[in-house]
Amino acid sequence: MTPTLVQLCLLLPGLLVGIFCLYFLIRLFDVAPLPVGLLLLVFVLGGTLAPLEVLALQSLYSGRHAPSLACCPGFSPLWHLASLVLVVGLLEEASMLVVVRFTVYDSRAFVDPLQGVLLAGTTSLGFAVAENARYLAGHPVSVLLERALITTPVHLCLSAVWGLALGLQRVRPGPTQAGLASLRGWGSVLQALGFAALLHGAFDAFLERNRFDLAGATIVVLAWLLVRHLRLCRSSGTHCRRP
Repeated sequence: MTPTLVQLCLLLPGLLVGIFCLYFLIRLFDVAPLPVGLLLLVFVLGGTLAPLEVLALQSLYSGRHAPSLACCPGFSPLWHLASLVLVVGLLEEASMLVVVRFTVYDSRAFVDPLQGVLLAGTTSLGFAVAENARYLAGHPVSVLLERALITTPVHLCLSAVWGLALGLQRVRPGPTQAGLASLRGWGSVLQALGFAALLHGAFDAFLERNRFDLAGATIVVLAWLLVRHLRLCRSSGTHCRRP
């Protein structure tokens, strides 16, 4: 086995953790199945977003792949947090939402709000695997395992926030949504996107400062909110169970 293959094998833990999380979602909430081709499409497109994000952030932050206080010494910690939320968090979450919206959103197979969570999670898994690939060179195995066990599930949870809102918008009853009703529906999607970006930026900020207690608290709150809203969705009558 060549060194390159050894390095690529280090991406497997993150991929397997993400697949397990998506499988757990399907089994726990009886999510209606989706064609494998749709899932593979958003997975690959999600993976292509990672290098594009690096290029975008490097152009914004003087060659660095993410904003930091070191590259912007005049920035206050509050301004730094705002940049993590409005640039990093919003850029990542919005780009993944765009992928789902303009590729598989109009698919006839998309009939269940929880499928929005599945599509968003698959997109973010592709992004997370590609992002983890950047850490293959120059980082110990412990860093890759940490990303597999922590950051990959966080990516999935964050995308699930706007994924559920997008799924509810997709299957909202009514022949066609127009006017005020449509604006309200997409307003809910944008609110969910903003909330995901806020949690994303806060999580990154806590990790930068080695506040693993606060980062863990963010994960717990996020997971609790997701499970609560997924259960409400399942009991509301809008959820299509697996046949």
